[in-house]
Amino acid sequence: MTINTCSVSDCSATDCGGAIRLAAASAIINSCSFTGSDAGTGGGAALSQATGSLPSFTDCIFSGNSATTTGGGVHCLDFVNPTFSNCLVADNTTTGTGAGLVFYNNCNSTLTNITITGNNNTVSNAGGLYVYECTLDLTNCIIYSNSATGLGDNIVVAGATTTIANLDYCCYSNAAGSLSGGGTFNSTNSITLDPLFVTGPDGNYYLEHLAAGDSNDSPCINAGSATAESLGLDSYTTRKDEAADTGTADIGFHYKP
Repeated sequence: MTINTCSVSDCSATDCGGAIRLAAASAIINSCSFTGSDAGTGGGAALSQATGSLPSFTDCIFSGNSATTTGGGVHCLDFVNPTFSNCLVADNTTTGTGAGLVFYNNCNSTLTNITITGNNNTVSNAGGLYVYECTLDLTNCIIYSNSATGLGDNIVVAGATTTIANLDYCCYSNAAGSLSGGGTFNSTNSITLDPLFVTGPDGNYYLEHLAAGDSNDSPCINAGSATAESLGLDSYTTRKDEAADTGTADIGFHYKP
């Protein structure tokens, strides 16, 4: 199943998957937005589960969703192995675990150019990203300015050494209270500076660029793992003036001009 260029908003589920639920489905989701939806249990915007499923999300936005139990934005669980490419997970909430993204029980996943920010856990642990008994490989991702009433404003790597989060060429906060959990957290080629977001034509999570008239240059500019062209982002932008990314890719989500 392939879903292209859809906008799903203001939906509600008494159980899980407020906007979309993928059960045993290796769906391909491209250029879709999931906003303002809620779930009674997990996955305010989306829930993906079932052994062997390989869903992919590319150029998607998960924003302003909520869940009562877990995964205000997206909840992946039980042997599903999704990939996320150039997605924004922002301003989602939960009163349970993990306001932004949750990966639970053998969900080994790859995330590239993902921005996780502004998510708020109003009661429990993990504002941005929660990982339990999974291996996550994150490249060119921003995890910053999330909040939790409990542990781990930005990242919780829970459980033992079988929970692994590998961050490469990422931007994340290592401030007090930002990181938590007993799993394995690896960071290489990464930075722990404020990404300096700025509002632009299509949202609040562009990056500051002196060349676009901003006061500073974001540390995420030209800090990625490869060229924008090789990542398929050379027609996308992180600038509020919508100039395309060139040369070494910027870290984080890129908007379509």
